[in-house]
Amino acid sequence: MAEKFSKFRDPGTGIQVFLTPVSTRTTILLPILTLLGIVRCVLALVAYAVYFIAPSVGVRLGLVALGYWRVSPDYRGKVVGRVVVANHSSWIDLLLLSALYPGAVFVQPVRNDAQRAKGKVNAVSANTRMTGVNDPNLAIIGYALLPLHHALHYVGDLPPTTLPKMFSDIDSAVKSVRRPVVVFPEVVTSNNRALLHFDSALVPNGDVVVVSIKYASPSPAAPSSVSAPFQPAWKHALKLLFTSPVRNVTVKATMGREDVGGVLAGLGRWKRTAIDWTAKREFLDLVQARTKKT
Repeated sequence: MAEKFSKFRDPGTGIQVFLTPVSTRTTILLPILTLLGIVRCVLALVAYAVYFIAPSVGVRLGLVALGYWRVSPDYRGKVVGRVVVANHSSWIDLLLLSALYPGAVFVQPVRNDAQRAKGKVNAVSANTRMTGVNDPNLAIIGYALLPLHHALHYVGDLPPTTLPKMFSDIDSAVKSVRRPVVVFPEVVTSNNRALLHFDSALVPNGDVVVVSIKYASPSPAAPSSVSAPFQPAWKHALKLLFTSPVRNVTVKATMGREDVGGVLAGLGRWKRTAIDWTAKREFLDLVQARTKKT
């Protein structure tokens, strides 16, 4: 398995960009956390119901239920704007940004339906680590704006191949609304260890608010906040609800205009990799193939 997934290790930084961080130990506090989790599940259900009446209140309650009691960004300088560019590793990113920017909509890229070239999925040689990973057959062909509850459906997977009310470029999408707009230039989720390669076409022109979201490393009492492949958000949420009631996340924000990827990397002290969003198709293929064998 390690050899198969090693091809998704960036050769420049040595970082594996997709595998979900895990803790191999267990905690003796599990019975207590389970009892507390029942109360937190009730709060999460209340938050879900409240969201459709008062979205901002519902999002805040949901974050508290998950263990994020306080979301207080570290602002670097004067931060003013409605277009937000952030790194992306979990569906929780959307909740955090919705709490910070009430009423925000999310830019959802739409891809073509190109078939992957044959013979790539089993290419596991370390000598061809980057061959066939960044897939030239895949491309972004449009952008849609989605509210939080719709955008959550697409987290962790490849972009969809069609959505209603698509825009041909990201600037047109951003200009079509007056609400806060959130953009994830990585397109897909990574594992919160480094940044995937940014395509300049995925970053709006002009001044943007750059936000770095960095989750604490997993521990026996606190599983990773990073989305796992093929794991529905509700299953991940249950795992978080029945573990530690206090979770840590570091949110930093500043302004950016040019080289937004560089600004984000400096803000969160992220390493930048040469692997882009298209590599996730092959990664998901390998995960799915391995799951069928077990």
